[in-house]
Amino acid sequence: MDALNAELVPLEGGHTGETFLAIGPEGPSVVRLYTGAGDRRGPDAANIDAELLKWMRGLLPVPEVLEVRRPDAALGLPALLVTSRLQGVRGDHVLGSLDSGGRGRVAKELAKILVRLSLVRTPRWGVFAGADLRMAGSPDLWRDLEAFLKSDGRELTRGWSARERAALQRRAAEAQELVDGDPASCLVHGDFQPSNLLLDPDRLQVTGLVDWERARSGHRYEDLGRLLRAIPDAAFRGAVLEALDSLEEALGLAPTNQRLEKARAADLFALVERASQRSSHPEVKEAQHRLRELSQ
Repeated sequence: MDALNAELVPLEGGHTGETFLAIGPEGPSVVRLYTGAGDRRGPDAANIDAELLKWMRGLLPVPEVLEVRRPDAALGLPALLVTSRLQGVRGDHVLGSLDSGGRGRVAKELAKILVRLSLVRTPRWGVFAGADLRMAGSPDLWRDLEAFLKSDGRELTRGWSARERAALQRRAAEAQELVDGDPASCLVHGDFQPSNLLLDPDRLQVTGLVDWERARSGHRYEDLGRLLRAIPDAAFRGAVLEALDSLEEALGLAPTNQRLEKARAADLFALVERASQRSSHPEVKEAQHRLRELSQ
C-alpha cells in the first residue's frame, strides 16, 4: 500500500505522535513514521523494528510486517514501518473494569508472555545496532550504576538533598548486587506495561504486544519490573508473581529466588537510564519523579 497517501488517523497512546491507523482500499493497517524520536534512533530504526517483529512472529502476539522503508533524505521522506492491525483493546483500558477473578486471568496471560520473552536467550547485553540485529554494548550505567550516578548521573540529582542522594546510592548498590548475581541475558521488550498490551475483553487473552522501539538484550527481570511499576494494585502484582512461579514449575525450570527484589533492581537501572535522558518527554519526567520518591 502507499502508506503516505492513505488516510492516516493518529492512534491513541504513547507520546511520540508517530503511529497512525491507515485506512486504505486493502483494509486498515498501522503505520509508524520515524520522524521525531524514531528518527533520532538512526536510519536503521524501522528495519530493526521490522526484524524484531519478524523474529517474534509466532512466538508472541505481534503484528505482521507489511512494508518497511528507509528514510530518503533527497525526497524528504521519513522511514516508515507498516504492519497489520491487531484486534483487541489496550490493557490499561480493560484492567480497571475487571473483578479480581478477571484480573487473575489477565495476570496468568501476562506471565506467559514474560516467560516466553525470558526464554529468548541472547549471547550478551546490548542494544540492537543494525537491521541484522547485531548488538552494540549496553549503556555504562548497567555495568556500574553507583559510578554512573556519581559522574554522568550527577545532573539527575541536581537540587536533591544529601540524604536523598545517599539513599539513591544505597539503592543502587543493592540493585547492582542483585543484577550482577543473575547476569543471564534475554530479549527485553523495554516498555512492558498495560498500555502496550492488547487484550480480548471477553476472553481476557493477550492479542498483541506492541511498541518495540525500546527492545534490546538485557536483564531477564527488566520487563517484569516495568510491569510491576505500572500496576498500582498490589493484589494484581501478587497474582502476576504467583503465576510466574506456577509456570516455571510447570515448565520444569529452577525456582527463582528473590524474583520481586530482582525485578525492582532491574527496574531501578531502567528508571535511571530513562530519567537521565535530556528530554521533556512526559515519561522522562515521570521517571525522574519516581526516582526521587524512591529516595525519600
